[in-house]
Amino acid sequence: MTPTDDTRQATAHTPEPWRYQMDVSIWTIAAPDPIGQNPYGTYIAEIDGQDIGRFATCEQHEANARRICAAINACKGISTEALEQGVVQQLIEALEDLYNWLTPDWQQSSLGDKARAAIAKATGRPA
Repeated sequence: MTPTDDTRQATAHTPEPWRYQMDVSIWTIAAPDPIGQNPYGTYIAEIDGQDIGRFATCEQHEANARRICAAINACKGISTEALEQGVVQQLIEALEDLYNWLTPDWQQSSLGDKARAAIAKATGRPA
């Protein structure tokens, strides 16, 4: 999680939905272009300012591109600042707390089933 600089003016990101595609030998992340000049943003694998893309396999590039697009599309409507401050993890923890607060009858209801399934999907733990 990156700390948020609340003093900096926020710039709007490219609107959702995003998708990814393989184009010859480079992965691109396609995002809608509101002004129609550049429909693709080139994905470059980088860690701490060091270009490591040449060391990543094609499968890793695809997995990274899929994850980036899925995360952006799933977070539609959530501000970047909220994401930087850990709101997704906070929502998961709050849902777990609410589920645990439910009586056993409510945990076995359709509402409890939905909460349990969402927690399992988000955490990778069995429902």
